[in-house]
Amino acid sequence: MISPFDWLHEDLMVNTVPDSTLGKGNISKGADLGWSILRKLKNGPHGATLIDYLADELTSNPDASISVAGHSMGGALTQVFSAYLKRGLPSNTPVEAWVFAGPTAGDATYADALTTTLGADNYHAYINSLDMVPHLWEPDSLAKMCSLYEKESFCHWPIGENPIITALQFYLQGISKAGDYKILGQPHSFVVPATKQSLSTCSEFYAAILAAYKEELNTGFATLTNICDAPFKEYEELGLQAMLFLAEMGIQHTTSYTTYFFDDQPNGFAEAVARYTSGPKFAIGSASENAAEGIDIFKYFLENAGDYLVSNPPQNCNCN
Repeated sequence: MISPFDWLHEDLMVNTVPDSTLGKGNISKGADLGWSILRKLKNGPHGATLIDYLADELTSNPDASISVAGHSMGGALTQVFSAYLKRGLPSNTPVEAWVFAGPTAGDATYADALTTTLGADNYHAYINSLDMVPHLWEPDSLAKMCSLYEKESFCHWPIGENPIITALQFYLQGISKAGDYKILGQPHSFVVPATKQSLSTCSEFYAAILAAYKEELNTGFATLTNICDAPFKEYEELGLQAMLFLAEMGIQHTTSYTTYFFDDQPNGFAEAVARYTSGPKFAIGSASENAAEGIDIFKYFLENAGDYLVSNPPQNCNCN
């Protein structure tokens, strides 16, 4: 399932607010919103919050250590929630953060404070180099978006340089530039080669995309094509190419991590993980379902990108 709340509020609220977990630096409004929800959750109507439960458990097991882990937005929230637990639990309790495919949660001051608070050895981050999400929101890292798949193809269609993708990159850079975001530590990087799809699977995917995103191909993509001074007659082709770029990005952000961590495990291990844990499940086979769920989100995103770029037009849409 694609959550409008996650995408439109937690993920894209990148203007910053003062952090209240460490008292140093700023974090994104989205991360602050997610953390404020997590810390209030209780085990039942009259149950304890997580930090109260852990504090009680530590009285009988004072040598225990705490690990916080999350993927994608959960990775950003892991950064903030691990800081909250470290400050709120007994000072001698080790708290480790395990961040998978997570965007940057805060600015340089916050990043340095979190590393110091947890200890460098207690912060672990893993990123797929072909995954766009961990490039958010540090400026130098975000600038790699338009060239991320310059040598790749999806469903036999090149998904390299595209003025629409470059325009979207400028939009993301623009809304986050005041945040002074900084990636924490030295993430462990890996690469999973782009997946090659069968012709039958690609036909299904093309049909799902064209059916669900027809309005966006005729409005949002046309607006971005015009802003970039690309030939207007090409907006549908560029729009389809942009959708295939985003489809590859979706795979690299989700199933590539399962492939990297679980492919060498015993048969059935990855299936067991998927069965007993909730998380992103991106599959070409569910292309029509993913497209239907995402249409309103993507329409909102394109409208906001277009409005921003009309007011803040780029000099060009070349991928430099």
